[in-house]
Amino acid sequence: MSHLALVSPAPKRGTASHDFFHSIDGNLLQVRQGADLSATLIHASCLLDTARASVLSVADEHQDNVAHGAAYLIELAQGLVNAAECGLSPAQSKAEESPLSFLREALADSQKQASQARTAKMRTYHDGRASAFQIAIAALEG
Repeated sequence: MSHLALVSPAPKRGTASHDFFHSIDGNLLQVRQGADLSATLIHASCLLDTARASVLSVADEHQDNVAHGAAYLIELAQGLVNAAECGLSPAQSKAEESPLSFLREALADSQKQASQARTAKMRTYHDGRASAFQIAIAALEG
């Protein structure tokens, strides 16, 4: 008798159907049900990176603090998406960081960057980024 245990593969995680860009004629776009969740999160991260770069460009051009704040929030959302994608990876070991440790590391890096910044603009950027990470950490810690 064989002592090999039969292990079923982990179920593939996929997206739920989601309609967006509603118009009078119906929905213009839809995320289809069953799309690979990891690939979807990677794509979302790329979209967030592009949005962050666009908002930072506008913020820099117009010296707009509100736009800088929006860029921080986009960067925070991208960090959460990236952490979620890493959590889905079958190759991830238990020793790898959790979303909370990722945020703490990013907070420490932002604080270090702010203290070493040569210009007020860069100090403001990193201080705002650190503030966004502090808010996320507080929310996750409950």
